[in-house]
Amino acid sequence: MNGELKLLMVEDTIADAELVLLRLSKEGFNTDWRRVETKNAYLDALEEHPDLILADWSLPQFSGMHALRIMKEQNLDIPFIIVSGNIGEEAAVEAMHGGAYDYILKDRPERLGQAIRNALEQKELRDIQKQAQLDLQQKTLEYQFLAKTALFLPTLTTEKQVFEYIATSIPQIAPGIISTVIRVPSEENVLYIDNILGINKRLFDKSLKILGVDLLNSSFEIKQAFLDNLQRTRLYKYPGGFVEFTALSFSPLIAKTIEKLLSIKDVYTIGLASTDYFMGGIVFFLTDHSIGLNRSLLESFVQQCFMALSQIRSKASLVASEENFRQLAENILETFWLYDPKVKNFIYASPAFEDMWGRTRETLYTEFDTFSTSIYPDDWKPILNVYKNIKSGSSEMDLEHRIILPDGSLRWIHTRAYPVYNEQEELIRIAGISEDISERIESMRLLLNSRDRLRRAEQVSQSGNWEFNMQTGLVHASKGARQIYGMENKVWTIDQIQTIPILEYRPMLDAAMKNLIENNMPYDVEFWIRRQNDGETLAIHSVAEYDASREIVFGVIQDITSRKLAEEAQVKSGKELRFAYDATIEGWSRAMDLRDEETEGHTRRVTETTLNLARLVGVDEEQMIHIRRGALLHDIGKLGVPDAILHKPGPLTPDEWVIMKKHPEYAFQMLESVDYLRPALVIPYCHHERWDGSGYPRGKKGEEIPLAARIFSIIDVWDALTSDRPYRDAWSKEKTLEYIKEHNGIFFDPEITPIFLDFIDSN
Repeated sequence: MNGELKLLMVEDTIADAELVLLRLSKEGFNTDWRRVETKNAYLDALEEHPDLILADWSLPQFSGMHALRIMKEQNLDIPFIIVSGNIGEEAAVEAMHGGAYDYILKDRPERLGQAIRNALEQKELRDIQKQAQLDLQQKTLEYQFLAKTALFLPTLTTEKQVFEYIATSIPQIAPGIISTVIRVPSEENVLYIDNILGINKRLFDKSLKILGVDLLNSSFEIKQAFLDNLQRTRLYKYPGGFVEFTALSFSPLIAKTIEKLLSIKDVYTIGLASTDYFMGGIVFFLTDHSIGLNRSLLESFVQQCFMALSQIRSKASLVASEENFRQLAENILETFWLYDPKVKNFIYASPAFEDMWGRTRETLYTEFDTFSTSIYPDDWKPILNVYKNIKSGSSEMDLEHRIILPDGSLRWIHTRAYPVYNEQEELIRIAGISEDISERIESMRLLLNSRDRLRRAEQVSQSGNWEFNMQTGLVHASKGARQIYGMENKVWTIDQIQTIPILEYRPMLDAAMKNLIENNMPYDVEFWIRRQNDGETLAIHSVAEYDASREIVFGVIQDITSRKLAEEAQVKSGKELRFAYDATIEGWSRAMDLRDEETEGHTRRVTETTLNLARLVGVDEEQMIHIRRGALLHDIGKLGVPDAILHKPGPLTPDEWVIMKKHPEYAFQMLESVDYLRPALVIPYCHHERWDGSGYPRGKKGEEIPLAARIFSIIDVWDALTSDRPYRDAWSKEKTLEYIKEHNGIFFDPEITPIFLDFIDSN
């Protein structure tokens, strides 16, 4: 094991503790250990945050169960394993129900190392899951807060409403911090303190009463130095803490007293100010109980509020308000956009659009299909429905959808939009905000669908154990097993058990049990049951061992329904991703055909014919997807060939042929870095190679040429010769077949050519 394991042992026998340490050393554990045998020593050791607790069941002054309860009462998540020499079955079950991970008998220490590894792995997985959930929740809350602010602020009509909104929003941004909102009316040079919020407000008010100061009902002349500081910087840290702020109204001695009473450590101020005027700000008083400030969130929020105040002060027209909206959009990671339903196109998108969509804003404004072609096909209909509802005034937009990036990859987007009306209540704009939520979706997918996470999730899923006595024919079940099977009794007959698995799995389970008992073969099965109490179907994983001397089968069952459902979802998402890939490739293929009008339709024809011939040759069906993609992209390298050469009506000169013959290498350079296209690259790169080695670009010969390229090359020649070209008419079928026969074994694979000729003759 890498690193040092911080081990706490609850053990009164030094010799037993040394044996455990010796066993752990042999298992590869490097331990920093401490041994305790009393409650007080145990409480003291818990403050050192051990990685693992190994506890004897019974001690003269203490017990393992007592130690387990203390750990749980303190809400500590530490792997806890009972290591005892005299623990009974009922005591072991009680410990497991109480939160112990496992129990090990001292005379059977061989399981100790693996039990510790399993317990530590489960603890690591719980920590990963907790952190992922916290990060996801935090990001979601921040986005929801900023999106709500962006949509709500434009509805406010007075400065006072904006400052009231700031005051009520501060606890969401910085909970646990004392804060005050200050404002400056435009017609006065006076500072007003509107509100004080925070967990210590009661103590704050009490301290002010003691000092005889009514801060909430006070107004102060603004000192120029204070105003200058706020105008110069958005986030300013006062070196003297609370003193600098309170010096505006009362003495430093009073300020120091308040600072001491409230345990204030520092002060941060965010000013709503520009170089021309100051409108107010927020002051945060950091105490011992403060959790810190999210400065990025604070700055975005204050910038939004500043824009709303500016809007109110200037009483701008609709054009001016849209400009302010743009300024706000430039400073956040989400994409703000404006859509004009009259011209049926976007008139504005924030800079974030280019990173999010992988396309330029100019393209969005000038090419009408930029947006529509980027939407994943299955998501287009819901977007259209929402758009129709917005136009009719019946709803706003709030949905998650996918977009296809230029490289064929998918990205998840969360879009919210609302209508904008003029004074005549006519719809003139649709304004929206789009956020990239791919990371959130991917995090959820990894937690649910990753095979590794699924296996580890099984280890901490609901489980139970059972014991089948072959002499009595009775099954004794733990609480966990009873919950999974939906049965209340602790003891079951074998007939009762056999009715729970779904009928189709019963023969398999009977055979597995027979092999375990008669042949000592592993019993490790997965099956579906119908729970007895409510009829719900669950997926079960069960393993068992047989003690022949006692004629008892010991088993463990786990509920793996979530894993099974997640695996099905994973298969479904893979199909959707494949559809997006293929749609992108077909788009590239159509673009190539449109560039070369003389060969339009060539790609579609050779792709269909190549797939048919490949099946006759005996290519595995799983390879067909790569052959199809390779055929669709076989001439993509010609995008690097100048139009003057590609569209030349007559024969090419030797120099022009040198350039033309580079198109397979161009294809390799374009596609080699795209992982999912790498298996398909053999056709674009090798379809001009010849059986005798006279082809290009590498002069490969015989079976050095990949099979897919050998199949495609004969189809490519057939379609090219039987189609019109600028410099010649199409050949007849008979003439083309004669040419292919003459070059069999020269240009073409001698084993593929006869199959091709039969195929053409029969079709």
